[in-house]
Amino acid sequence: MMTPDHLLTVERVAREHHDLVAALLYRYLSELGASTDYPYLHLYWQEAGRTPYLFRVGDNVAGFALVRNIERGLHEIAEFWVEPRYRRRGAGRAAALALFQAHPGEWSVASYPGNVGAELFWRNATAGFRPHIAPSHDRGASVYRFRSPADAGNTLLRESASPSAER
Repeated sequence: MMTPDHLLTVERVAREHHDLVAALLYRYLSELGASTDYPYLHLYWQEAGRTPYLFRVGDNVAGFALVRNIERGLHEIAEFWVEPRYRRRGAGRAAALALFQAHPGEWSVASYPGNVGAELFWRNATAGFRPHIAPSHDRGASVYRFRSPADAGNTLLRESASPSAER
């Protein structure tokens, strides 16, 4: 098992890395068996309250997240994906916790309907937050609501993806 707090970084993605995020999003949606048409991606570089992130383990891309501020103080992970080779090794949980710390306040996190792995992941990743509201179900998706306190000690988050190798 890797120690993700030493190897994993979470980076806000600069506009020039749009194509990298688009390729990861395509893989994620394909894996879910969902439509790969995602008309909102470009908005993450245009609208306030939307932030794209990359996860890296060393120099390797390990996943991505799209975070939205739905309303004042309420954040949502719109999309979250970890490369299969980094799953069940702590990278996803470390990335999720870094995002929660970077955006303190109320959160809503949902799993794709029928995605048992995501259901288990989000249940475990959000369990330490209070108040933690038992998941509700919206169109078959489990929705977790909780509050993330501010934590100035977040060392995993970096401001923007460097223009270095995109592996």
